[in-house]
Amino acid sequence: MIPLNQRTEQIYTIMVNTFSRVFLFDRAQKFIDEFEKSHPPSFPMYMSILSSARNKKNPSLSQSIFHRIQSKFSDFESCLISATILLANTYALSGNKSFASHIRMKISQSGMKKVDGCSWTVVNGKVFKFCVHDRSHTFSTDIYAELDRLKNELLQYGYKPDGIWITEPLADDETAESVLCGHSEWLAIAFNLIQRPTPTRIQIVKNLRVCGDC
Repeated sequence: MIPLNQRTEQIYTIMVNTFSRVFLFDRAQKFIDEFEKSHPPSFPMYMSILSSARNKKNPSLSQSIFHRIQSKFSDFESCLISATILLANTYALSGNKSFASHIRMKISQSGMKKVDGCSWTVVNGKVFKFCVHDRSHTFSTDIYAELDRLKNELLQYGYKPDGIWITEPLADDETAESVLCGHSEWLAIAFNLIQRPTPTRIQIVKNLRVCGDC
């Protein structure tokens, strides 16, 4: 165990994230409590627990952590909206989609702007950005053709789109496949795969948590 006087904020954040990912929430919260005895609260630590509570489909824990975020980060709108969306997604994933819709409606009525999920990747030394269902790229036609090829190959190997990760009602022209396979990280992967030669390494950075289906 690392001595207390050598534990940096980065170490605390890593430990909270690690315990959260294996659903040891009590231990994660103890690290937060210990950290806050001598430091101001850290938003990424709370989001680690909130994200894993979503994956565990635990709305009770999510609500508890969300209240702590509200009290500690009340002046940070971007923090609050990210946490609120994760809370809504947790309720949706646990089967309470009506309450999830209620939370989203409150976000809309408040005037707070939702952060879109985006992914970044580097190809030939240049950074490219993709947002969900993005068709603004110069090679959009080729990207979506590769996306269809990739999706069909995955389906042949047994991939089944997990509709539980769709947290909002589908439109008439949407399917679980079309929604999930249009996530920004899928587009970034497809863009890499149409390069010639194909990159030997594909690295993608995303501003939001990756959903369970991706």
